[in-house]
Amino acid sequence: MPKGAFGQYIIKNQTVGSFTPLYERILFECRFITKERTWDGQIARHKAMFGSKGSSFAVSAFVPFGSLLEEGNRYGAEAEMYQYGPDVILRLLVVPYMTLFDAHDYFLLTQGVFEKILDDERCMKKLGEIVYRIMAYRVQIYTF
Repeated sequence: MPKGAFGQYIIKNQTVGSFTPLYERILFECRFITKERTWDGQIARHKAMFGSKGSSFAVSAFVPFGSLLEEGNRYGAEAEMYQYGPDVILRLLVVPYMTLFDAHDYFLLTQGVFEKILDDERCMKKLGEIVYRIMAYRVQIYTF
C-alpha cells in the first residue's frame, strides 16, 4: 500500500489565523483545490486535492502509461494546525487519493510495485514543494 508523506513542523512567530490564509495560497500555487476547512476553536483542519477526477481518468485511460504520469493521478493533502505558545504546529500529510470506484486502485490488481513507489515519491515531492513555498514567503519553519 502507498504510504504517502508526513511531516510535523513548527511555524515560528505566527498564529493559526494569520498562517491559514498563507497556507491556502501556497496550496493554490501548488495546484491543490481546497475541499474542506474546519476550526473547532483550538485545531484548524484543512483538506485539499491535487488533480481533478476527469483529467486524471482521461490521462490514465487514454495516454499510454498515463497512470505513471503525475497528471494521471490524484493526491490529497491533509493538515492540522494549532497554536503552541507564540508558534504554530503544522502536521501535514500528503497521500495518493484513491477513488473507491477506480478498479485498479480498489482491487490492487493492475497497480504494480513501480506505481506504488512512484506514488510515494510524488507525495514526498508535493510535501517538499509545500514546505519550500512556505520558506519562500520568508516564514521561519522548523521540523521536529
